[in-house]
Amino acid sequence: MLVASNRTPPSPDRVGSGGIGEPSRGARRLGGLQHVHPGFPPFLSADFHGWRCRVANCPMIARRQGRAGFPTRCGSRRIGGSSTLMASGSLRYMFVQVHRRVVAHQRKKSDVAIQKLREDAEVLGIGPVPGRLRVALRERYHTAPLFFAAMVPFALVIFWYIASLVNHAAAAMYPDYARRRQAGSPTSSWGWADAIGVVAPLLVVVLAFLCVRRAAAVLGAVFDWKTGTFLRLAVWAELIHQCADIVRAPRIRDQHYGPSVRIAVARVYGARAMRGTVGSTSWRRRKAMRQHAFHVADALRAAEAKLDVQPKEGAREIARLTMKISSRYAEGRVGALLDEGDLAAVAVTGRRFEAAQLAVAVVGATGVALAAPALGLPVQVTVAASVLVVAAVYRNAVFTGLGVLAFLYPLLSPGK
Repeated sequence: MLVASNRTPPSPDRVGSGGIGEPSRGARRLGGLQHVHPGFPPFLSADFHGWRCRVANCPMIARRQGRAGFPTRCGSRRIGGSSTLMASGSLRYMFVQVHRRVVAHQRKKSDVAIQKLREDAEVLGIGPVPGRLRVALRERYHTAPLFFAAMVPFALVIFWYIASLVNHAAAAMYPDYARRRQAGSPTSSWGWADAIGVVAPLLVVVLAFLCVRRAAAVLGAVFDWKTGTFLRLAVWAELIHQCADIVRAPRIRDQHYGPSVRIAVARVYGARAMRGTVGSTSWRRRKAMRQHAFHVADALRAAEAKLDVQPKEGAREIARLTMKISSRYAEGRVGALLDEGDLAAVAVTGRRFEAAQLAVAVVGATGVALAAPALGLPVQVTVAASVLVVAAVYRNAVFTGLGVLAFLYPLLSPGK
């Protein structure tokens, strides 16, 4: 708070704790403004654009001086109605202090996370925490404020844009859907407009999630904001901590059978997309990494099965595998999250995601059946488009997809 003075203040270098004129013991000069920690004199000297002013150390003193006849305006407003004071030094100091506090807070959180992981690794006997993993954890916390400050508004904009795009596309293909939205009153009969109203929000959520995830990977690659890239390290570290709790427990209780690798496996599946080491057009490399992720998931599930037989041994095995996965991911070796020796003794399961593939095929075939009448497509084009959708979903198991399409086609296109 700046207060104009009608007295000539002492030299700015002579402001101290005992009163004006004594040597300074804690003052720091910042942009022409002399700032003193609390406990020092209530008024300090300042020189802005030729104005000799006094700086009130708190708003209460400034208000008292204002009642005594001194103006109390500050910042970009006029003092005494004659000049404009730009308190750039004060604003710079404020931003610097806020930045320091945020950095210190994030550094403290990273220290706590690394110390916790070290203690868990010592209890489990899985060796020291690799240095690259410690660096990745620090990057995860250090860039978190900037990352979330950029991602939150971007996610809101993307969600709004995709929702508008999907609604406009549905209204253009089906005018009944637009009229139903404008009316706002549901009818007793169930029609295609109601079906589109149910499918459209789900489509918006899926597309927005994919776009936001890709944006997080781009931020990590372009601006070096690695929070989105290394968020999954916190999930794996929490799984290691749960395993350490099992080993620490003197007696195995019911809650010690609770740790699940389901979320950790989901993070393994998305590792190749979020790490950013492989381009989106490198289909062969991404396919090999996807198959490796399936094998890693099988190894984690096999170790999880040991919890029901030997809980402590199973917890140590899960923690060992998870620590190695975390270290390899931090190094960027997404195609070698586990060694061949860790995967050799694991029985590889067959095809996965049958339910998800069936759901996607049904949604795709239904979308083609709904769009064909609105676009005026003949039956031959509709059938060909449905076959292409099923082939894209099932890929090598295309004959299974054709069986699904043969079952769905009479329901979606009755009488044809």
